[in-house]
Amino acid sequence: MFLLLIYFEWRHDQKKGQTNFDFANLANNMTVGAIDQFASFGYLFLMYGVLNWVHGFKLITWEKDWLHWVFAFLAVDFTSYWYHRASHKVNLLWAAHVTHHSSEYFNFSNGFRTSPFQGLFRVVFWLWMPLMGFDPFVLVLCFQISGLHDFLVHTSYIKNLGWLEKIIVTPSHHRVHHGKNEMYIDKNFSSFFIFWDKFFNTFQAEKEKVEYGVKADFIENNPINTIFSHFSFLIKTTRETQGAMNKLKLWFNPPGWRHQEFKLSVKNEMVKK
Repeated sequence: MFLLLIYFEWRHDQKKGQTNFDFANLANNMTVGAIDQFASFGYLFLMYGVLNWVHGFKLITWEKDWLHWVFAFLAVDFTSYWYHRASHKVNLLWAAHVTHHSSEYFNFSNGFRTSPFQGLFRVVFWLWMPLMGFDPFVLVLCFQISGLHDFLVHTSYIKNLGWLEKIIVTPSHHRVHHGKNEMYIDKNFSSFFIFWDKFFNTFQAEKEKVEYGVKADFIENNPINTIFSHFSFLIKTTRETQGAMNKLKLWFNPPGWRHQEFKLSVKNEMVKK
């Protein structure tokens, strides 16, 4: 279904004479997505195994009725918001997430452009949910359902959705999130319900034409470099940084952080989002 949607969007783009697609970028997105899908067999089982183990220490016992599913979905969506937000504020997490943001094109194929490290790092953020009694299978299934929606918001062709704009994350909201315009940076982190952004003051409506990608000049169609580029940057920068504490800070401070004595010029730097 996803591949068909990408095909139809590409054909529509061709007929309209638009430039929302680039073949090299599309091929890169699909290859990165194939790597992530293959890796997901591992990290989803790991996630389920860890959540199931933590569930054994649960503090609350729930009956697995419809209310359990509703609150589980809300818990997953709430956690996704904070994990997503942290992925823009912590260098280590940004190294995994920047893969998804580094494309200068925005179309359905961007939904596939995700690093396997995102799935691995997510596990830590989820541990509180099985501890609160949420069933691990329900959590993983809610995550997969939410993932279907995440894919569908990566398009430039769906404009305003009226009253739905006030409730769920729409393509317009997510276009803002992928923008490198100053007014759009670090906005709209929500996954399914947009009210998390409104409540935590990170919401921004689509006001001006969106410029996609990261602030640094990054045009990369090698899938391995797309996934590992910022990790490589952090490793290289760590070697150049003086002091053990400063080296550690580099990995856990926000992207763009430098120790005051740090002097290094890196071509095609991907630190600034």
